[in-house]
Amino acid sequence: MKLLNFFGLNISSFSKEEIIFSLQKASKNSESKIYYGYSLAVLSYLKKIPEYYKITSQFDIMVTDGRLFYLLAKFFGINLKYDISIPRLTLLSLDIANKEKYNVILVGANKESNKNAQNNIIKKYPDMNSCVGIDGYFNFEKRNEIYTEILNAKPNLLLIGLPTPQKQIFALEIKNKLKDCAIIPCGGMIDVLAGKEKLTPIWIKKLGLASIYRHIQHPKRIPELIHIYFLSVKVFIICFYLKYIKKSKNINIPSIILKK
Repeated sequence: MKLLNFFGLNISSFSKEEIIFSLQKASKNSESKIYYGYSLAVLSYLKKIPEYYKITSQFDIMVTDGRLFYLLAKFFGINLKYDISIPRLTLLSLDIANKEKYNVILVGANKESNKNAQNNIIKKYPDMNSCVGIDGYFNFEKRNEIYTEILNAKPNLLLIGLPTPQKQIFALEIKNKLKDCAIIPCGGMIDVLAGKEKLTPIWIKKLGLASIYRHIQHPKRIPELIHIYFLSVKVFIICFYLKYIKKSKNINIPSIILKK
């Protein structure tokens, strides 16, 4: 699957059939793969979390996790064939896990949400081999104990619902230990699968309003959303100027964000 360079950020170009095949193949190969998504929030993470870019640059399949980020990449000429967010990719991976009778592990959320998500998954996807969970309230410094627990379960699909950057660190470290597994750092999707939160309707996503919909469910995070949008406008203007006015060929979003 081809990785394209979007001003220093890797984005994968694929069709729906290719991403399905990739998820199936990742669960049968000796080498596991990490499926991750850049959204507009990547701009904020690049600024606040020094190790974020270095870690995510090592992931295997990079989707555009958000309609606005997808449209931004398309505007600047990135040849993307299929638009799928991490929440929808998570659901697609569970469909595949059901058909292929996979072992699934959920890591993240609190104990109640994790258990509810397990129960809902087993009810909706009865043909998968197993679905077990580990809540996210463990000592991250002692995560090797969690890795051992995961390795013993031999998952084909691992969904990681920890905060950033823990989920990214966790995914990269466990990848080097696991075989035959598709790994998806899926953020709050465990709470969605538990029925605690609502998945953004497709029509809202198509309008590019998914972030607003999610933040309405978490009003305290609205200032963070405003910051992301202001940062996005700033980066868009700079990239537009560099590409179409200055005709620069060496535009790098991480450098733009980190420039003081």
